[in-house]
Amino acid sequence: MHMKRPVVSVSVAPGDTPVTLAELKSHLRVDWDDEDDELQAYLEAAVETLDGPKGQLASAIVSQTWHHVCGGADHWRVRLTADPVALVSIKYLDGDEVEQTATLADFRVESDGFDYAVVPVTGKSWPDMACRTDALRITYTTGAEVSDVPKPLKQAVKLLAAHWYKEREHAAAVNLREIPFAVSTLIQPYKRGFAA
Repeated sequence: MHMKRPVVSVSVAPGDTPVTLAELKSHLRVDWDDEDDELQAYLEAAVETLDGPKGQLASAIVSQTWHHVCGGADHWRVRLTADPVALVSIKYLDGDEVEQTATLADFRVESDGFDYAVVPVTGKSWPDMACRTDALRITYTTGAEVSDVPKPLKQAVKLLAAHWYKEREHAAAVNLREIPFAVSTLIQPYKRGFAA
């Protein structure tokens, strides 16, 4: 009744990057403005490579909103692909395939220290849902405020952007997503169990 893997997408992108252009320039010891556009492009590419449900981390660095779409909840727990800050909404298709909105107070987020899941509170249950792979849509915010982003993740973003800037001759589209070893080491403790 449910998909093996959910479809996870960003519905509200982060308003900030974990590293500013000024921080990247300081890291590179660049004190001129001629290459700001290029540096900004490398910075954004580095964030996109690491961040989000399709990034190397399979989680959010900076606060953003995600949609998690899956089949009906025929198990007690609906595992999420990131650790949520707050549930925004739970919508589902009922047996007649009409969209309904669940009462958020009937659900909670639980964690075993790594995996996060949405479960009904005591005495409640998941509503009956259509037998479709997109019957359930959970929307939640995830990620940290910029000031709370772990230092290793900020350093990883700077190293990746700096690597591409310094190796421009080799940073073709075919290998732009390659992750240098130092970056892989920095992000390893923060990687989620699976990407969407």
